[in-house]
Amino acid sequence: MSLEIEATTAGSFLKYVEAEFAAPSYARRVAGNARLVRLARYVGGSHSGFTVSLNACWDSSGVTFSPRGGGPETTGGAVDENVFLSRLDGVLKLVEAESETVRQC
Repeated sequence: MSLEIEATTAGSFLKYVEAEFAAPSYARRVAGNARLVRLARYVGGSHSGFTVSLNACWDSSGVTFSPRGGGPETTGGAVDENVFLSRLDGVLKLVEAESETVRQC
């Protein structure tokens, strides 16, 4: 795992990222960039006890991904996610997230 990921994530989100990167189905970005369409404070839901809660929507429709194990390249889509950060050792770290694929942001 990269030092950047370890410095900025913890808890269940770090475990998720480690598993995702190790999965045979992991696909790396080969072209294009995701676009952050919305970033706002997230209020509500069943989550409490976090220092910061944010809602973001990413549009990756212009991104091409290549699966690690080979196979056809795929195009990304839009993802709406709530991210939850806590202060650990004096640093804000992303510790939990919920996301869903949406038609558009």
